[in-house]
Amino acid sequence: MNLIAHANGASFEGLMTEKEQTEESTRAFSVASDETIAQMILSAKANLVVAAPALGEASVEALISRLSDRSSLTLSIIIDADPEVYRLGYGSERALRRLHEACLANDLALRKQPGLRVGVVVADDACMIFSPTPQLIEAGSKTPEKPNALILRGSAPVQISEATSGDRDAGFKGQEIGSEPMRQGEIQATIENLKESPPQQFDIARALRVFSSKVQYVEFEAVGYKLDRKVVPLPDQLNDVNDSALRDQISSRIRSPLQDLASVDLEVERNGKTQKVKVDGRWLDSERKKIEDEFLYAISGFGKVILHTKREGFKSAVEGFEGVIKDYIAVVRSEIGKKKEDFVSSVVKEYAPRWAARPPKFYSDFSISPTKENIEKDLRRIAEELFDKSIEFREPKVRIVPKNIAPETIKDQDFKKKVEVAFRKRKAPESLIQSLFEDFDAAPAPATQTR
Repeated sequence: MNLIAHANGASFEGLMTEKEQTEESTRAFSVASDETIAQMILSAKANLVVAAPALGEASVEALISRLSDRSSLTLSIIIDADPEVYRLGYGSERALRRLHEACLANDLALRKQPGLRVGVVVADDACMIFSPTPQLIEAGSKTPEKPNALILRGSAPVQISEATSGDRDAGFKGQEIGSEPMRQGEIQATIENLKESPPQQFDIARALRVFSSKVQYVEFEAVGYKLDRKVVPLPDQLNDVNDSALRDQISSRIRSPLQDLASVDLEVERNGKTQKVKVDGRWLDSERKKIEDEFLYAISGFGKVILHTKREGFKSAVEGFEGVIKDYIAVVRSEIGKKKEDFVSSVVKEYAPRWAARPPKFYSDFSISPTKENIEKDLRRIAEELFDKSIEFREPKVRIVPKNIAPETIKDQDFKKKVEVAFRKRKAPESLIQSLFEDFDAAPAPATQTR
């Protein structure tokens, strides 16, 4: 780091050398980093205006070093005290506390301008207008080749000084911003708010933004398209079966009448062409796995992710899969209806004569006449209940549930390694893998200034 010392003896890390200052003074487009703002603050001799949403620690330390020069230096400082300013990363809470304490100790009114989102520094005849960097979103430029500021001279510094006024005559009518002083209670309220809901670590937030801009967690669920066949207890009223087909299903228990229901023939679209395939639960399982293998990346211990560029293809593939399931379910339900009617008819045919000859006890218990109509109606009810109990065919459900990645995941040291393993396993290009993490290493958290 370069070091430069102010006339009062204070030193600041990361500020430009005199040679760099000379080179910078000739540019119109520049960069307003915390260090260059501090440099400009230190350069003022007679007039200094600083207005911004918030300030970084280097800028605040530079301002504090100038408070002792107020006998020869006109100084105005205007900021916004909205806690959201600090959560977005326009400045730090520590810098706010330091600046407020120093202004109180030196009897300087720290002024406020709610909603201020442009930055201005006037140092004598030089004026820098800049776009403050929200550190939550980006790290910010450090070189003039990536500018976020304009350096103006001539009448601009005078005009901006008048618009910000500050320590000037109370009767001055040209002040546009910063007309109200920042109250101590407002600063304390901001600090308390930040304690309750603190800013995220900016390097983590930026890494999260970069990763989430290219990759998203997703949960892919497809259930309910399989027949669950069961063996259920046989009611006491049904025994002594003569019908051979029925006897195969009935002993003391009844097996599902759908044991012989296998695959069904369906027309399925493949690569833009329609072809006939035999579809059953196992085939549907394999199709679901093909979709997962083509579009999703399984990150061990974290879940599955999808590239944003593949979301439309994934959605289209899932919609096609869901269409096949619906067609399959329609055919199976039709088969179930036929099987159910066959089963019920067999039960009625087998047991109606027996019940007519020897009615079950519940007829006398409830004083009901065992007519042919009543017997057949009761047998149909019992048979239908048996059939329904012997199978379970839930309503099919296919859904895609996008999920956001958590900041805690980005902090996990093992996470990046596992993502790389998952993508390399699928033969993903190295350039794609590295682009997922371009901000993990390129935008470290800013170093904390010492008091």
